[in-house]
Amino acid sequence: MAKTGSQKTTISAIFFFAAMLAVLSLFVKYRSATEKHLKNELEAQSLFAKSEIENVVKNNIEALKSFKDRLEFTNGKYFEHWHKDAKNIIAKHRSIKFVEWIDSNMVIQGAYPVDSNAEVIGLDISKVEYRVASWQQIKRDSSINVTHWTKLIQGGRAFLIDIPIFIDDRFYGTVTGGLDFYTVFDRVFSAYPEFSIRVNDNRDSTFYAIHDSDIDKVDSSYKQSYEIDLPVKRDNSWRLHFSPSSSSYYTAEMKDGYYGLVAGFILSLLLAMLVWLFLSVKEAERKRAKSNAELEKLNDYLKKTKKEVEQASEFKTVFLSNMSHEIRTPLNAIVGFTEILKKLNLGSEEKKYLSLMDLSARNLMSLVNDILDIDKIESGKASLREDIFEPCKELNDLTTLFEHGFSEKGLYIKLDDDCHENIKVQGDRGKFNQIFTNLIGNALKFTNDGGVVIKAKTEVKEGELSIHAEVNDTGMGIPKDKLEDIFGRFVQVENENSKRHKGSGLGLYITREIVNLMGGEIKAKSKEGKGSSFVVDVSFEIVKEESEVQNEVIDTFDNSNILVAEDNPINVAVIKNLLKQFNVSPKVVSNGKDALEVIEDEFFDVVFMDLFMPELDGLDAVKKLRKGDYKGTIIGLSADAKKETIEQAYEAGVDSYIVKPISHEQLQDILSTYASSQTSAFN
Repeated sequence: MAKTGSQKTTISAIFFFAAMLAVLSLFVKYRSATEKHLKNELEAQSLFAKSEIENVVKNNIEALKSFKDRLEFTNGKYFEHWHKDAKNIIAKHRSIKFVEWIDSNMVIQGAYPVDSNAEVIGLDISKVEYRVASWQQIKRDSSINVTHWTKLIQGGRAFLIDIPIFIDDRFYGTVTGGLDFYTVFDRVFSAYPEFSIRVNDNRDSTFYAIHDSDIDKVDSSYKQSYEIDLPVKRDNSWRLHFSPSSSSYYTAEMKDGYYGLVAGFILSLLLAMLVWLFLSVKEAERKRAKSNAELEKLNDYLKKTKKEVEQASEFKTVFLSNMSHEIRTPLNAIVGFTEILKKLNLGSEEKKYLSLMDLSARNLMSLVNDILDIDKIESGKASLREDIFEPCKELNDLTTLFEHGFSEKGLYIKLDDDCHENIKVQGDRGKFNQIFTNLIGNALKFTNDGGVVIKAKTEVKEGELSIHAEVNDTGMGIPKDKLEDIFGRFVQVENENSKRHKGSGLGLYITREIVNLMGGEIKAKSKEGKGSSFVVDVSFEIVKEESEVQNEVIDTFDNSNILVAEDNPINVAVIKNLLKQFNVSPKVVSNGKDALEVIEDEFFDVVFMDLFMPELDGLDAVKKLRKGDYKGTIIGLSADAKKETIEQAYEAGVDSYIVKPISHEQLQDILSTYASSQTSAFN
């Protein structure tokens, strides 16, 4: 059963909270273990501090006792050297700041160092209230006395430690040391900045403290307190207060735990996301399985439809191929015979008519090409011919061609050109003419008053001729809301139910595609009721004149042996008359089979092979020749201009391919390139 979004979210949430519960459990255990570890460490460090303090105090008292023992052992004679001995004790024990000898009458008889303690020499301590009782008890029980943290007469503070002296069981006074533990304790405890230490005397006065500035912020559970045991008989003790120096002691140790908690949260979230994604993938797989089942049901239908589409596409291809061939065949005759007649010695009027006939036939050929090959244009497979022509002369011829049509409607047509003269370019002459045939034809169709002015201007730049041409009419104009769509496919300005002008709506669409194919640009400007203006900008490569050379080349093919394989008598007549202009009389056969037999017995400089002939067509004939290792030149001829047909011809083995009608210039190029160039056709 497919899970809804709510179910997936619920399951993912369960996994998230379960994982977080485990993470929190581990965190609690980690925190407990850390707290225990910290308290154990704190206890160990505090006991160490206690031990260090007790040892320091004990060592200092032992040093004073040793001094006392030397005095007693020598029956007091050592008093002569007591300053020297005191000096040695102070040098070895930095906590002992001075040493005094107090006689049995409680008078300080001597002190070392003398300079800093001169003020107290001769002082009767019986007059010092806090000293009397404790000092008197020394005489009674021979005990060691340790005072509280005392303010000294000579300045500063210190502990006074009295060590009693008995010689021959008679009390001689005390050896008293003044002790200050700051220097010694600092040397030990400064290496532990993470711990705070305070030491108080028996009156709870703090006489030593280090690292205790933030002690009030520390949790009380981390504070330790110990009694310092002094090596004396009396009830006199100090207290050690030990704790972390700041509250960060705990948080620093818990840092890894907090990181682990955050990492656990992220991992729990990722786990929940993975569960959600897993459920989503499973749901998507179920949907895909369902979709696949539905697609399988449609598969048979799609196969059937695909087969029908392929058949329709094949029928369309065959139809276009046949139509292209059948329409171009009569046009080939018209263009070919026009070419022949233009070479004859005719009057200017006849030549003018022939030029117009030639222009009309070529424009018709271009229109047929684009209508039959519109699918090729849209798929980006269209190509351009490389003709040699003069663009402005073509515009002039088109203007002349349209004069009669404009005159019949009572309109004018004018060409206003600012063109360079006698500059020829290389490009597709037919498509160039078709651009302006469409634009002038549209202007004629939609103009009822006035007429059309064609403006043309050329500019030479970097070996190219740029042409800027405008077709301006005084017609009905184009509505503003349709101006942007005017170059669309099947778009017409007039309403379908009220239109008065015939047309398929493809003219401007084809025109724009041709201009784009040439790398140019076309724009439209119009005002409804005032007329329209179509602006075209294209560029062509300039070619050099070769007129004198051509005249010399025409007379060089007398000895060339040419074979024409063509089944259409009209096409045969056209190509024979064109070859006659080059002093060539070709041999003619009407099918591929006869061509193979003739080529086997005779050498030909060039073979013009029509691709579609009876008995054996040209494609199969070329394949047989190339399979037989024939090396001669074969030129494919056909009215079929489809890319697929041209590719088949080259795959079969032709050296070049000409789309009918063949022109005088094309024929001259072929003969100049291949005629009389072979010595043997077979190896």
